[in-house]
Amino acid sequence: MPIEVNVDDRLREIAAATLDVARESGVNAVSYRSVARAMGGSTAIVTNYLPTRAALLKNALDHTMALWHVEMARVVAEARPGDRLRTLATWSCTTEPDDLVIRHMLIHALAELGHPVAILSDLQRDADEHRQALLQAATDDGVPDPAALADAIYLICHGFYLSTVEARDAWPDSRASAAIDAVLASGGLRSRS
Repeated sequence: MPIEVNVDDRLREIAAATLDVARESGVNAVSYRSVARAMGGSTAIVTNYLPTRAALLKNALDHTMALWHVEMARVVAEARPGDRLRTLATWSCTTEPDDLVIRHMLIHALAELGHPVAILSDLQRDADEHRQALLQAATDDGVPDPAALADAIYLICHGFYLSTVEARDAWPDSRASAAIDAVLASGGLRSRS
């Protein structure tokens, strides 16, 4: 008799194993075999749910981005009134160890997998949601031109993501925070310090 498997749970397990492999051995090492090995089973536990390597990477990215959006909502909700944009921007430009893995995975997926439409569509949706959160924070903070400031911060964040992949040591979180403070000051927001 076949074992009942919750598909959402299995996809979450595969995503975690994919990140483990990428963290330990790099994105190039992510394969059905390496992920199945990390899960302690045969490749069928992966291929039964994700038919291509692009789908394997997309699954890990989707699960990570879902968690990122939950955390982003929490950060905004806990921010002090008048400081939401700075708080969200600074949080967006931090780098936890898995952030670098995800950034490498995104670049790899776009560069090496022929720009799969599903990944591009998800990236566009995530980017739109991030920019919308920045715009809402800027509006809530009462800045004079919230759309322009949200755009500037959005570009800083996404430039930071690429820069940390290119040269992590050259782009510590504090450098991004200083850039954010400079842009916010030019938009009329004083530094919190």
